[in-house]
Amino acid sequence: MNMLGGAWLKFARFKSNQFILAVLASSCCSMVSANNDTSTNEPSDKGAIAAVAKGGLRAPAMARIAQQGSVRVAMKSLHNATANSAGVIGVAPFLVKSHGDQCSVCNAGSAAKIYDGKVCGFDVEVAYLLAEKLDTNLIIDLSQHKYDHVVDLISWGDADLAVSTLSSTLRRAQYVAFSEAYLELSQTLLVNRLAMEKLDLTQAAIVAGMPRIKSNKKSVPALTIAVEGGSSYAEFADDLFKGHNIRRYDDLLVAMDALIKGDEVFAIYADNMQIIQLLNDNKKAGLFLKMVNLQRPDNISIATNYNDSSLLNWVNLFLREIKMDGELTALKQKCGLSGGLYE
Repeated sequence: MNMLGGAWLKFARFKSNQFILAVLASSCCSMVSANNDTSTNEPSDKGAIAAVAKGGLRAPAMARIAQQGSVRVAMKSLHNATANSAGVIGVAPFLVKSHGDQCSVCNAGSAAKIYDGKVCGFDVEVAYLLAEKLDTNLIIDLSQHKYDHVVDLISWGDADLAVSTLSSTLRRAQYVAFSEAYLELSQTLLVNRLAMEKLDLTQAAIVAGMPRIKSNKKSVPALTIAVEGGSSYAEFADDLFKGHNIRRYDDLLVAMDALIKGDEVFAIYADNMQIIQLLNDNKKAGLFLKMVNLQRPDNISIATNYNDSSLLNWVNLFLREIKMDGELTALKQKCGLSGGLYE
């Protein structure tokens, strides 16, 4: 390389370094200027708080619901449900078929929430309140025919929540996450009185004999306990009544006929509200049957997908607030669940 070429190269490097220094100085001055600017109190658009305020950093489950424009709530369908003596189809007062704008279990007429002109009840009231607090629309999925299948729907991610008088159980908790309880029912047996006398069983002996029904005076043969298939009570019964026969029914109204006869079924095992409804449907049944409260709680919770931790946190906060504000108590009173265990 000749001397002229070398001189030109040195000159080019000098100019290049000057340009880089100028750019760095300009950037530094801009940063200092931005940090010292007190002419505005607006936060930077890149800040986390500002982004949250604009809805940009919602938790995944909450963002999904916002994008959907609705919250999808799963409930057990009324498939194959039998009308009781009052013409009510479903499980009163939790979910029943409505008649136009009338709801027979939660304040008749416009005071009751009726979904799509088809169903109403306590579960529907809770779902509507939940959607209102989320500031979104409500879609109720009634595609599943058993309570366990409602749990499956949440596990698969095909619905956001399940509000379906669901008992929180250890088995179900392997597949979904449960909120804190918002309703406490009581595990109850409806027993044939004549069968009790034949076996020399008292109510106290039945309660004290858990998990096996037994008598102090004579051995008790294997008894048949009726439960609703696909319900938590089918699960509870397998653990609670070891050594006895568990018979699953699609509809407990059908099991009532076998229980009254007394030669096939010794007792129906369900929550106290279902037992009361069964007795109300057949006024004469009280002459032949007896309620036995097992003094075991049945905690009712809302189910979420196990990946939706943010939604579960929101649901728990929602339940605490409606308890504190008295809104949950008002819904219970509206649907005949006030007082006692239901508070």
